[in-house]
Amino acid sequence: MLKQSKSVNTANGRKLTFKPFKKPVKGLPDGFEEATWAKLQAAVRAVHNKEPVSTSLEELYKAVEDMCHHKMAESLYARLQKECDAHIASQIQRLASSSTADPVLFLDQVGAVWDDMCRQMLTIRQVFTFLDRSFVVAAPGVRSLFDMGLQQFRTHLEARPQVGEKLQRGLLQQIQTERRGDAINRQLLTNLLRMLSSLGIYSTAFEAPFLEETTQFFQEEGRRLMEELDPAGYLLHCERRLREELMRRREGLAE
Repeated sequence: MLKQSKSVNTANGRKLTFKPFKKPVKGLPDGFEEATWAKLQAAVRAVHNKEPVSTSLEELYKAVEDMCHHKMAESLYARLQKECDAHIASQIQRLASSSTADPVLFLDQVGAVWDDMCRQMLTIRQVFTFLDRSFVVAAPGVRSLFDMGLQQFRTHLEARPQVGEKLQRGLLQQIQTERRGDAINRQLLTNLLRMLSSLGIYSTAFEAPFLEETTQFFQEEGRRLMEELDPAGYLLHCERRLREELMRRREGLAE
């Protein structure tokens, strides 16, 4: 209960007013920003390393909220951005250093790195929800946390052209394999093509070479089959090919 101010009349008629004692407002403890960031950084690194996070989500959320309320949001965003960038760079570098000559195995590796990044950024966004919904929304030109991760992934992927080239060769080879009648991992293919679309590089990284190779493939096949099949058989084959390409398109080949 709040204490009321009291007034007392003195002998000479003057009124003295006694106000309740106010406790001094405490400032932030020394090292608050560094200590709070250390807690959050440990959680982010645990997410990146696929380890259990020792601090509860509620405590981490409160830590983010406290930093934002004390005008540390910009600094917090920059620290988180740097932490995520270093991790994504290391993952792309690992792909660049991959010695596998098996195109399917390499596609699996790229798919795993991409899936990990998406899951991790969603988890990090959950922890830093207050930052994402306050500072990021109000700051012009600042990306949302998930979009920040996408941009970092794209930047480091483009900085390692050997990864993109190997990825492109693997994708085109898988499509050619399927066109020749052999089974492939269609889900992996679709996932990687959607990855390129999410990164905004589908057209340059895949579509242009895909269309060029598709034209060459069907020109060569058409010339060969015109000599081997009668007109009815050739038309039936064309109809089957059209169905296959339409199915491939519906399953994510073209965005």
